[in-house]
Amino acid sequence: ISDITPFKEEQRKKNETIDFLSHDMRSPLVSQISLLDNLQRTDTPCTSEVIDQIRSHAVRSMSLAEQFLQVARAEQVLPDNFYECDIIGIICNAHDATTQDARQKQISIAFDTEIDEAWLIGNPELLERVFINLISNAIKYSPECTTITVSTLQEDKTTTLSIQDQGNGIAEE
Repeated sequence: ISDITPFKEEQRKKNETIDFLSHDMRSPLVSQISLLDNLQRTDTPCTSEVIDQIRSHAVRSMSLAEQFLQVARAEQVLPDNFYECDIIGIICNAHDATTQDARQKQISIAFDTEIDEAWLIGNPELLERVFINLISNAIKYSPECTTITVSTLQEDKTTTLSIQDQGNGIAEE
């Protein structure tokens, strides 16, 4: 007899994720279909406002699908995919990937570090995705014309990374 409790828990978590994503992905897709059906049914010309609404829903659907893929990839990472990598280089790549979004909101990203490199064992692709998500969220929730600061601090053998924005923050509760 073997204990299948961990397997059942993992399966339950996967089912929850799939349920959550299918619900969240349906909403913008249903909105797109509704807008398109309304255009077809009423024979009204397609305005730039309607196109913008459809685009917004499509972008949201694509973003949710990308998040789902990232979660699936992260769950499938094998120990062989972890190796020495420089976290400073990874943060620089994430900074480069988010610069255009920051410019669109006239947000500057300050990179404040006194160290040139900090090595760890990890998966560089997943770590870069984490930092892209964190910086992207800082951009998304920051007011225009502000600064996001990405900083590092190294004490002994510990490196602390910080991303600070000037948004409202997350409610404590």
